[in-house]
Amino acid sequence: MLKRNVLIFIAIIIAVGVFVFFVFKNKQKKAELPPVFSIVGEIAQISGDSFQIKALGVQNGFGKDKDFLVFVASSTVFSNIEMPQTISEENVSQPILAKKAGLFDLKINDNVVVESDINLRNISEFTAKSVQSAKNIEQ
Repeated sequence: MLKRNVLIFIAIIIAVGVFVFFVFKNKQKKAELPPVFSIVGEIAQISGDSFQIKALGVQNGFGKDKDFLVFVASSTVFSNIEMPQTISEENVSQPILAKKAGLFDLKINDNVVVESDINLRNISEFTAKSVQSAKNIEQ
């Protein structure tokens, strides 16, 4: 009888250990967040070969608002997306145009999408691979 109780006790300990192991392992997997290689934000400041972006957490998957200092290299590609300010029957077929641009085309309060080669989740400064700004064109 004592031998049977010891075996049951050992089986229970093993079962609890396996359960705790799998629960802990699953919690670790859920905590891993995917990498972020591009951000959407508003330009807050422009200085020399860099600019600061205020990125809203809800738009970028950070959970909170975050500021980034973005550096520009000679390899950074700029484009300016032009679209009608309002869409009507007359301009619904008008194409959205992407034009080459540069750092000099950016203005404070412009909305931009900035792409990077590195994961932006845990950093606040990086060199941009590409920068796209959106401009409304008047009809």
